[in-house]
Amino acid sequence: MSFLNGLIRNPVFVAAVMGWFVAQVLKTMIHFLIHKEFIWERMVGSGGMPSSHSATVCALTTAVGIQYGSGGFEFAIAVIVAIIVMHDAMGVVDVTSLEDMRKVIKGATEGAALHLEGMDAFWYVKYRDTTVFESARGRLARQKQYLTAFVSKAIDATKEDITLPLDLYGRLKQYMVTDVATDEVAYLASELIHYSFEQDAVYTLEGVTEMGEKHEEFYPDPQAMKDLMIRLFYREVELP
Repeated sequence: MSFLNGLIRNPVFVAAVMGWFVAQVLKTMIHFLIHKEFIWERMVGSGGMPSSHSATVCALTTAVGIQYGSGGFEFAIAVIVAIIVMHDAMGVVDVTSLEDMRKVIKGATEGAALHLEGMDAFWYVKYRDTTVFESARGRLARQKQYLTAFVSKAIDATKEDITLPLDLYGRLKQYMVTDVATDEVAYLASELIHYSFEQDAVYTLEGVTEMGEKHEEFYPDPQAMKDLMIRLFYREVELP
């Protein structure tokens, strides 16, 4: 009993539990307002906006900072845990590794099936071996592959939970510059479920890469760039 009494009276633990509870209540209310139906599972299930995982670790981190200050190891641990949980809450993407990534991702040989989340996802789209000429092209291919898989999964998840784009928007807003308002995101979410996204929808400029004095230098093909601009942004019409 002394253990339970101590846990219940622990302000850090109570803050984390309250963060989770408030997020779950808000999530259930939002679902009810949008879909006009009460689903009890929303009170205990994961997914949706606001994220109960993120709310829990944010409340935990805040309580630790207030209780122990920002200079102690307790706060440092809480911050790292919060970052990892919020990053993972954005979703897990499955891809087939396009190249050997074992320098940054364990077991990521070329052709291996990867279950990307957290820092593995980060390094999969960021890493390039600068000792290999034109390795940037390989990174671009991985970024296109990951983005395609992520958008596809986001569309499927949005069909299950229409509030998901609002959740993602809230998480990403601090990292982007946009004048898109929250109500506009809500509208776009309803359009997203009818949207299709394939790798062919991502275009790469044609050109040549040459080795400069220190770094690789890319020179786009002017004619290919002109043709791409015309194909994407102009529509042929018949003159009367």
